[in-house]
Amino acid sequence: MRTQSLILAALIGASHAIKQTTVAQREGNMGQTLTTEGFMIESLDDVQTEIEEWYSNTTKPFIKEHRNLVYKAAFAEMEEKHGALLETCDEGTACREAIIAEMKTATK
Repeated sequence: MRTQSLILAALIGASHAIKQTTVAQREGNMGQTLTTEGFMIESLDDVQTEIEEWYSNTTKPFIKEHRNLVYKAAFAEMEEKHGALLETCDEGTACREAIIAEMKTATK
């Protein structure tokens, strides 16, 4: 799915861009070939709008759908690296839960 999304993003950009390559042999450049490339787009605003729509309609829902798996994997990695979380008192547990809730809110 991720690969398909990346391919789609590349195709969006490519469908709007025309690559122009110029190769020139010029005197005074010690026999070196000079190459320039440019990308012409009819409307950069249209391309950016299309990319934003793709992100909103495809990528963002995918991220939301899999967010809990990412959280679980992140916590499992931390436990593997640092060991299981220690027991806490009621206040410590409430603090931990508040921090986790804040992290989840910040990543929405």
